[in-house]
Amino acid sequence: MGRVIFRGFDAISKKVGEAGPELHRQLKGALQESLEEGRDEMRRRIGESGTGNTWVANWDSSVNAHPDRRASMPGRVASGRMQERVTFEMSSDTKYRVRGRVGWVGRLGKDRYFVAQDRGYRHHITGEMVQGMMILRNIGAFVDDRFEERAERIARDIANLDF
Repeated sequence: MGRVIFRGFDAISKKVGEAGPELHRQLKGALQESLEEGRDEMRRRIGESGTGNTWVANWDSSVNAHPDRRASMPGRVASGRMQERVTFEMSSDTKYRVRGRVGWVGRLGKDRYFVAQDRGYRHHITGEMVQGMMILRNIGAFVDDRFEERAERIARDIANLDF
């Protein structure tokens, strides 16, 4: 799953003095906005992601197959569950550190199929190699970029800091 960890509130706090708590509050908000944007972007990318080769197979013997599905299309959005289960979480384990994760958060055991779809795998029915989406690898950088933009703007607005 994509992860964003922002540390350094200690150093910033010393520079901004009394503005430290306000800076922390605003940065937490910026991280939440960035994670929400990352969640939405990940869902969008899943919806646009193809599965590589087109295949047709008899799915009658598979209890996990989506009803009425006989081929690789409509791809990764047949049931919508892969997109629906993308979420995010935030935690703050110290006064000056906030962590965020986006993806199939806290559900790895239940969503291993989604992770396999992301990494790529050989399909157990058709034998075809399913091309991975590689979204988890990239979504952390996406969120990090969004957060960094917001954090720099907030820091400049509050304390005229330059990063």
